[in-house]
Amino acid sequence: MKRKLIPKFIALILAITCIVIPASVHAETSADYSYKIDSHLLEKLNTMDSSDKVDVSIWIDDIDSSVIDQEVERNIEEMINDTEVSNDLSMNLSITEGIDQKNELSTEAIDDLVLYERREKSKLYQEHNKDVYNKLFKNSGNGSSNSRSRTSTTSLLYTSKYAPNFEVTLTKDEILKVVENKNVTDVFERTTGCIENNIVSFNSSNVSRTLSYDVENDMSWYFDVTGITKLRDEYGLDGTGVKVGTIEGYVPDTSVPCFANSDITNRPSDVKNWLSAPNGHMNYTTSIMAALTSEYTGGIPNAKFYAASTNNNLQGAGEMKGAFEWVISQGVSVITSSVSLGHDNENEYGDYAKWLDHVTNQHNVLFVMAGPHANSNMGSGGMSYNAVVVGSSDDDQETVTSGWLNGTTDPYKPDIIAPGDMIRTPIGTGGATSAAAPIVACAAAQLIQKYPLLKTNPMMTKALLLNGTKYLGQENEMHPSTQTTGFTREGGAGILNVENSMLPMVTTESILYSLNNGNDTYNDSAYVSSADINNNKQLRITVCSTKNNLVSGIHSSGNVENNPITAFNITVKKRGNNDYWRSYNYYDNKTAVCFTPPSRGYYDITVTRITNFDNDSSFYLAISRHN
Repeated sequence: MKRKLIPKFIALILAITCIVIPASVHAETSADYSYKIDSHLLEKLNTMDSSDKVDVSIWIDDIDSSVIDQEVERNIEEMINDTEVSNDLSMNLSITEGIDQKNELSTEAIDDLVLYERREKSKLYQEHNKDVYNKLFKNSGNGSSNSRSRTSTTSLLYTSKYAPNFEVTLTKDEILKVVENKNVTDVFERTTGCIENNIVSFNSSNVSRTLSYDVENDMSWYFDVTGITKLRDEYGLDGTGVKVGTIEGYVPDTSVPCFANSDITNRPSDVKNWLSAPNGHMNYTTSIMAALTSEYTGGIPNAKFYAASTNNNLQGAGEMKGAFEWVISQGVSVITSSVSLGHDNENEYGDYAKWLDHVTNQHNVLFVMAGPHANSNMGSGGMSYNAVVVGSSDDDQETVTSGWLNGTTDPYKPDIIAPGDMIRTPIGTGGATSAAAPIVACAAAQLIQKYPLLKTNPMMTKALLLNGTKYLGQENEMHPSTQTTGFTREGGAGILNVENSMLPMVTTESILYSLNNGNDTYNDSAYVSSADINNNKQLRITVCSTKNNLVSGIHSSGNVENNPITAFNITVKKRGNNDYWRSYNYYDNKTAVCFTPPSRGYYDITVTRITNFDNDSSFYLAISRHN
């Protein structure tokens, strides 16, 4: 029985977790390869002498998809053969029809598979990076574009364990030479250090509105209004079985009393947050999720937390990617970070955004990142298309207090907002996006605990989070005369409500669907009942696709539209008449439709691919009806 299930099981796991990347194809028709160099690094090179050195992050062609397919399939099959699993792997589950709770794999089986897959892929990427590095810098050659002699100035700073990327010290001449190599796709200046999003402190004098909840005294009001309290206390979704990573400039001080009953593992040799203990930034953000006292219960107190510091000196000060990779190696499903990573240029798709997108796609990790507070500039890493970038709302749950992008060709960042005012924990009272991000991470962990198969689908989790929000924008118009996206510049999809986010999973109106072989459309439908009409429930449809980093975009200041994404159009038609609602956006990998149906009945949904940078495209669809 077990042997018969293996092929079906492997096919499912690969279909869900391994949305593989074909080998990149470059059209290098000119001797000028400067398009591979980030515009700001290029400006710097123009001021440097030929022998001047600079630290750079080099991206190379990805591993051929067939290699990943073969290796992962072979090793998963070996693991299943060596593991006593049987009914756990019965697969009456269709990824194109939704996830039925009774057919899920056990949490333990999914954890083992995700962790094993990451390990196998990590081996492939480390071997791939080593091989290309050696070809670039260690093999002696005649100075051609395919080989070059190693010089004394070449110094390897870091090799990614999960992406086709390494960091080296090179001279200006060496950089201009290395970009000629067909394996090199992008070169960024390597940056170090992180910028903590400051805790914004509040006091009772700041509260002037009449509210339905006690923000001054209730240390759980922000969990109550976002649905986290209900899912934790009534559904038992307290983080059990979910691993969560946290990344900041320091790691939490686990000796702080409110962490006495928390399961927190810090990366060995990382620096505790002694600078301002016990009220440090990392202690505060972690306490929102993990703290447990007689007066306070964190959003997911029973989750396992893994923390790493960007100030670890094992591989150099400010080594960001290594911190992320350590927590990834622990098997986490969600990573939250309330810092701006490195010093990539604001509002630009840089090195860290590219890295986050790649790791989400290949290694099934959901990144939840704090956006900027009270300014319009998105920090380093915040331009990631696949990450959930979080803005903050005031205590009235209406006023957005975070920054956002407002260019017509920009993606919608933040993706979602959460409370960021009067956020009290045993550590202290603060707020802003530093607090909003871990609140969203709590919600993501609750969804994953309820439906463990989401551990293999971070972009499905993102679609669910966005679909369940309280939307702050204007509803889609019937028969629209202008383009709409279902998002606002200020608040993205709207204010977090994880109870609503669960609805598509409960009703199986949540799918992963792939378009391939020239197919450009997917059709579905939603039924709106009389009760939905009487309760003025909105019909919400959200589509998210994965940014795969298939080809290298042209780097230019502030322009992110050149970075390839697959975008989709959503059209909803009332069955039986000509009424319709539509949203699309060429510059983002997410779009949504939100409107109050005028009458009961079936509403037919068509999802159409409107940009196509690869032959195979997958998207994640969530449908719900809620207020």
